[in-house]
Amino acid sequence: MSGTIESTEPVVPVVPVVPVVPVMENSGTLIDEAMTPPVEAVSVSYDELKFQDGLTTEEVQVQKDLFKSLGLSLEAAGKWLEDRESVKSTAAQRAIDEHAAKQKTEWSALQEKNKTEIKTMFGDKLTEKMGHVVSAIDKFLPKEDAESFKVFQRESGLGNHPQFIKFMAGIGELVSEGKINSGDNIDTGTQRLYPNSNMNLG
Repeated sequence: MSGTIESTEPVVPVVPVVPVVPVMENSGTLIDEAMTPPVEAVSVSYDELKFQDGLTTEEVQVQKDLFKSLGLSLEAAGKWLEDRESVKSTAAQRAIDEHAAKQKTEWSALQEKNKTEIKTMFGDKLTEKMGHVVSAIDKFLPKEDAESFKVFQRESGLGNHPQFIKFMAGIGELVSEGKINSGDNIDTGTQRLYPNSNMNLG
């Protein structure tokens, strides 16, 4: 018998310790996305939308394809078109207003320039010359036509055109001197050469 003393206590087996790794939630990886079947998009027809006037069929289709690629609903696509037209309308109106304001400024400057030129041209005789202009108009036009013409020359700017005023003043001056009349009794020379001719009958 050997001198080894055997233990009477029960033998407990050694179990290896395995570290516990907590499960972490993930919002999704590229692998997850690759393994997830794509959700089929709901087919939307944009045929009933009101597109901008003047677009070709191809241009309309380009916009439809854009809406489809963005996944816009019919309502969202319609709102987009309305907002776009509203912005374009506002921008267009602004451009029109700016152009009109520019034209008004340029028109006013031109009128003032022409007035200054006329005043310089006539000098101290300005009132007299303008009186001849009015006389020419009143002489050759009936009253209702004369008033209409005065409105026209004012709105068109012709009434401030230096050469036109000079021309009308010259005619009015001839009228005031009796060198020209309204045409009712103009002696063309025919009456003197052929006093009994039927050509003289008005």
